Amino acid sequence: MEQVFSEQQMTQLEDFLLAHMEDEGCMPLDVAHGYLTAVLSGPHMIMPNTWLPNV
Repeated sequence: MEQVFSEQQMTQLEDFLLAHMEDEGCMPLDVAHGYLTAVLSGPHMIMPNTWLPNV
């Protein structure tokens, strides 16, 4: 399986989410991963404008 993000990119994303967690309500990376897995696994397509603000 092709890795989409490098370890450095994952660390940068995690740092960004953690830095904005309190002020903007961003999710930590592990929570965002689970949330997006659930969004993509559901039986119906959910448009990004519905789920993205929650991340």
